[in-house]
Amino acid sequence: MNIPQAKTDLVQQALPKPNAKTERQRDYCKKLCSVVARYLKDDELTGLVQALETFKGNVLAKRYSPGLNDAAYELFANFHLRGPAVGQAAKVAQ
Repeated sequence: MNIPQAKTDLVQQALPKPNAKTERQRDYCKKLCSVVARYLKDDELTGLVQALETFKGNVLAKRYSPGLNDAAYELFANFHLRGPAVGQAAKVAQ
């Protein structure tokens, strides 16, 4: 199904363009998650995953975000349905 360009433009306009501070905070968040995950025990890692999944679900429940929904599904499919090959997990996480 093709979405008309006008509708796609409206979705794109729904979120403000990220500024330098937002991009810096986004980069910090990615690196923080990576560092924290590296040092967690199995049960702690499970808790972090559950917290992030819950957060993602809450964001999707509050606002329409096809990009987040599609990317989250693709990530889920890669890890839980197909499973990445050894060495591929690092590439998917980036």
